[in-house]
Amino acid sequence: MPPAKSETLFQMNTTGKNRNTISKTAEKDLLKEQKPIDVNDPRNEEILKNIRKMKNDYLQKLLDLDSKYQLHDIQSFRHKLM
Repeated sequence: MPPAKSETLFQMNTTGKNRNTISKTAEKDLLKEQKPIDVNDPRNEEILKNIRKMKNDYLQKLLDLDSKYQLHDIQSFRHKLM
């Protein structure tokens, strides 16, 4: 795990990183529309592989962002002058 950031050490997470926020009613409607996937059905094997891959890619992106320095994308004024 990457080290914890000092500015967020004592704060509670209100929303997840890089997530699109939607209302609770819209979220419930989306969950009602989804059809259940049987994980034991061999016909759904490809779908489950893709879901696992999406989850792993998303977690990898989050961990990559957390492992960078806090000011990694800011150029110094001294560097601009050079």
